[in-house]
Amino acid sequence: MGEDQGPVTVVEVAHALAWDLQARTLRRPVTVEVARERDVAGLPYAVVYRVPGRQVPLEVRLVSWRDHYVGLWLYDDRGRRTDELDPRLLDDRSRLLGRRTRTWRYTGPEMAEFDERCPRSSMELLPDGKGSVSEEPQGERGRRLVTVPGADVPRGQGRPGFGDWPVVSALWRRLPGQVTFRQAGLAPGAGTTGACDDTSDAPVTCWRPPQPARPGPIDALFRPGTRVTDGYPPR
Repeated sequence: MGEDQGPVTVVEVAHALAWDLQARTLRRPVTVEVARERDVAGLPYAVVYRVPGRQVPLEVRLVSWRDHYVGLWLYDDRGRRTDELDPRLLDDRSRLLGRRTRTWRYTGPEMAEFDERCPRSSMELLPDGKGSVSEEPQGERGRRLVTVPGADVPRGQGRPGFGDWPVVSALWRRLPGQVTFRQAGLAPGAGTTGACDDTSDAPVTCWRPPQPARPGPIDALFRPGTRVTDGYPPR
């Protein structure tokens, strides 16, 4: 008989075109092959890691290479986001900058997600090496301490291949025993072609890649009779 390898934690991996932030569920699930094609093409897609039988995810990864964006969100057992990692693809398209990291450390099971009393911290880094670290031990109601990142803070990494992403939640949570991954099941023929590319009916609560700010109706400023207001005071 072989040696006992101890407990094994199974983590299911699922792919989709969108992630609903409010419902904490995938929209338009797709096969891993379709997700890989979208990754190569730079199109948006989402990856969710979940322990079978657990209603909330361990981790959600949101990718849109065409927008130079990756988001990593970690959740606790109550479905509250505890960590957000915001790497950005640099112009050489081969490296990621750890643009922003945010953490929330809930003090009890009854505390709501992002409660203003929740202890939190954040770090922002810029391509020129500058940045800031913010600590709020008593949440938004308490004192805020801002410092600069130390020289030992990792500032970037190579762009991982489609199947080479480390699962941060599995590392940070120290899941019991050996962790093994398997693809979540889909109905036969589902998530391959056709309607799976359409997200026009996706709820407004679905994640969308961040976009640069766009100019307003500048041409209207040069039309006679145009009135411009900043909305204050309210009418």
